[in-house]
Order: sequence, then structure tokens, then C-alpha cells
Amino acid sequence: MAEKQYLILLDIDARKGQCKKINLCLDYEDALILADDDINENWEIYREKFLRGDSP
Repeated sequence: MAEKQYLILLDIDARKGQCKKINLCLDYEDALILADDDINENWEIYREKFLRGDSP
């Protein structure tokens, strides 16, 4: 399976346009681990944004 490139935001609030993006060359398993870690670390922020009706 070919590796895919992923973009990751380095700033929590990307909507203001003040973020940097870097290319990540990850295989599928590593991308899932990265996503799972992100959810585990930031679920409270995501929950609050959801309850306020903000965009993800």
C-alpha cells in the first residue's frame, strides 16, 4: 500500500488562518494512531466546541 500524505494543524484555532501545516508521510496504521492520540488529548475541547455549536 502506498504511503499517503497528511496535513496536521500546529495551531488549535485554524479558522483565524494563523496556523502552519506540515506534510506527514504516514501509513494507515500510524495515521489511525495519530488520530486516536489527538482525540484522547483534545476530546474536552472538541466536546465544548460541539456543545456550543462551533465548527470542528
